Amino acid sequence: MGELVNSKIKPALVFWTGDVVPHDQWTYSTEYVASYQQRLADFFKANFSQYAIFPIEGNHDFGEANCQDFRVPDPILQINLDLWKDYLDEEAQKVYAKQGYYT
Repeated sequence: MGELVNSKIKPALVFWTGDVVPHDQWTYSTEYVASYQQRLADFFKANFSQYAIFPIEGNHDFGEANCQDFRVPDPILQINLDLWKDYLDEEAQKVYAKQGYYT
């Protein structure tokens, strides 16, 4: 996939819109979700590091989908921020740490 995008499509930037874990994740742990996020981030870094990447997490990228209390930061946001921070400036990192998701 990386070769196709790099040689034929050549995007100006990439938006990662989340939902990397399988959609049967109702009992997944934070560590399980983080392992999927790590594999995804490694893939993007290996194949698309020359592009601006804008990551945002989907509603399935947490320990229990659609059950988050977003009034408090979810631990997965910090885990993912650590994975994506090379693509985000300091201000974007602050926003991501609080609101790097959609529902």
